[in-house]
Amino acid sequence: MSRQTTAWRDLARQFRALCARTDEPCALCLGPIDYSLSGRHPDGFSADHIEPIGKGGALIPSMDGLRPAHMRCNSSRGAGRSVDATAWGW
Repeated sequence: MSRQTTAWRDLARQFRALCARTDEPCALCLGPIDYSLSGRHPDGFSADHIEPIGKGGALIPSMDGLRPAHMRCNSSRGAGRSVDATAWGW
């Protein structure tokens, strides 16, 4: 199943709006995210799955299963590397 479903796009859009309201930093590098940029831009917002899909995480998790990240950080993390859940206080 592709992540490019209406449910995923809606969830990612809602999560982006939530994070942008409080100007949340990247959970992976802790740097600021420029929420005005496209999600395709390396410094733009990306919804990071806390539990990687490749490690059994839900394709469309609850918002508690997501963290804000730069596109470049999320992409470089890869599909299988986990991130310590305590590193981000959500």
